[in-house]
Amino acid sequence: MSILRQLSFSLEVCKLRKDQKAYSLIDFLSYNFYIPLFFNGPVITYNTFHEYTRHPIPLDKTRLGHIVWSMCRVAIWAVITEAAYHLLYFCELEQQISILENLPLMEVTGIGYLHVQFFHVKYMVLYGFSSTIAMLDGMEPPMFPRCVSALYSFTAMWRYFDNGLHTFLVRYIYIPLGGSHKGTVRQLLASAACFGMVCYWHGGQYYLITWALLNWAGIVVESIGAIVAKTATVQHYTSQLSSPNQRRLKALCNAPILAFLILFNLVFLGGTSAGYVYFDKFFISGFPFATVKLLASMYCSVQLTLTFEKVLYSKSKIK
Repeated sequence: MSILRQLSFSLEVCKLRKDQKAYSLIDFLSYNFYIPLFFNGPVITYNTFHEYTRHPIPLDKTRLGHIVWSMCRVAIWAVITEAAYHLLYFCELEQQISILENLPLMEVTGIGYLHVQFFHVKYMVLYGFSSTIAMLDGMEPPMFPRCVSALYSFTAMWRYFDNGLHTFLVRYIYIPLGGSHKGTVRQLLASAACFGMVCYWHGGQYYLITWALLNWAGIVVESIGAIVAKTATVQHYTSQLSSPNQRRLKALCNAPILAFLILFNLVFLGGTSAGYVYFDKFFISGFPFATVKLLASMYCSVQLTLTFEKVLYSKSKIK
């Protein structure tokens, strides 16, 4: 986290115009060692941090109530996390490959599902306490990580799971390298640079390189799919479908993406050996029945998420 803050401050210094006041060493130290966010994060870029220090958000009753609710919510998840450490052993089972290989399909599925959910809850706790304390100080940290069960694409996962890291990558790597305004090739190269930076920042081990490449491949497939979906031929046929059938088609196309999104991120959580066990169980030794079951459950999961998004969108329009 400290490395990201140092990079952010240095790059913001490089962005300053000649007529702007230069940042001082005190500015850097106050940003890098800001206690609420120092140990766990989340990442706030320096331009955002500087703006909040100049114009902190007033602490009214509504905001205080939101902070208290957030703290209670995080405290509940902290208790659940602590209980999971003592009572559940899915993390350790993933490291015992010989045991994992011989477990039934449903048990392997449960281990993978629990590990992904636990990773999200752990981030909720780590970021939650830090964020709520910073909110008392007039800050507005990045939103809490979005539940991984409500994400069905690689693009959404990288955008909404760690919003602070996403903002950092977009501001300092993706946009300077061209982003989405310089054509598809530049967009994919900029995405590759973002994944390369994340991989190196996490340590650059073999399993991290594999994980980064697989996730980048997922982004490439989604980008190609988005281009195909915008062609006149596809638009012509999809426009003739009813709204429910368009939604079914979207869920059908995203079901395999969600399956591989989960499998690829299990490589990050459990390593390449555990990731291969999951892949073998569902797509090699378990083919075709396990594969069909997986894709069917992913289809239902996407449909559920689309319903959830529709309800939230309706509520936001009412407000």
